[in-house]
Amino acid sequence: MSNQLNTLNAQDIAKGLEVVELEQRLEMVHLTAVEAEASARCDDNRSVDIAVSV
Repeated sequence: MSNQLNTLNAQDIAKGLEVVELEQRLEMVHLTAVEAEASARCDDNRSVDIAVSV
């Protein structure tokens, strides 16, 4: 029983780390899109639509 619990806990930890990594990647994509939009505004003062799909 103890081995089974340890395996489940290790799997839960691995899944949790994957979720954290995906959240960090999503945040980086969001920040990149925000920076690109701000840069486009400064360049030509034009409206630029940036689509981010997740």
